[in-house]
Amino acid sequence: MRRVRLLPVVALAFAAIASALPAAAQEEHRATDAQRLRRYKGAIAKYERALKLLEKNDRDRALDALAVSIEEMPDFPDSHFLRARLLYGGKEYSRALEEVVAARAAYERTADLRAEMQADRRKALTERLRAKDAAISEQSGRLAKASADQRQQIERLVARLQGERFDIERELHEHRPDPQGVPARYSSLHGNVLLRLGRDAEAIERYEEALKSDPAWGEAANNLASLYHLAGKNERALEIVIQAEKLGAPLHPELKKSIEAALARRP
Repeated sequence: MRRVRLLPVVALAFAAIASALPAAAQEEHRATDAQRLRRYKGAIAKYERALKLLEKNDRDRALDALAVSIEEMPDFPDSHFLRARLLYGGKEYSRALEEVVAARAAYERTADLRAEMQADRRKALTERLRAKDAAISEQSGRLAKASADQRQQIERLVARLQGERFDIERELHEHRPDPQGVPARYSSLHGNVLLRLGRDAEAIERYEEALKSDPAWGEAANNLASLYHLAGKNERALEIVIQAEKLGAPLHPELKKSIEAALARRP
């Protein structure tokens, strides 16, 4: 096959330390967190501009937008990640490696900001859900005293409110926290870059990491199985392929056949 290169005790201790800090120091700490969050949100807007430019195939201006995003918030991970992807696509593998490493580090350093934003989002959805419930209850209470014409109008309004409530509830249930560790897409791209640089052993580690984070990440499964296949570790390669297939991950159509053929040729 052609080689594809592609904490209760801690909390209490922290509380004790925080309470010992001077009030001014605590206020400064809160202000710093607020500034970080503000810069993080500003970086998101500039990152989204880069995405829109990429939709227009304007790579150069997208890179400029990413540079502005990173200037706004040097620890904004997705801007580093997207820049790594673009550099990788341009075959600038050494620079891409620097960016994907920066993305991983930034992702870990900004976990607290994402957690705060997710908590705020969940709170906002919960409040919207309560408001819809109150509105539905109010309109339903009007039905008893309504005329026939009014009843039809109220029933239509209640039906619309219930539909909106369903959409909010679905969004609330689909809202999930960040995965433990860096995302699979980060680890997989990291593996791709290392592979291009001839650092296969390190690439394997990153693909394994990606599949630990998301077992259905097809790119990582395909490349990892291919590397094990080329190294003659076909049992492990087949294991990866079978697991990925069960999860519906996209794989090279000939990969499994090649692995099974290699296993069949064993004495």
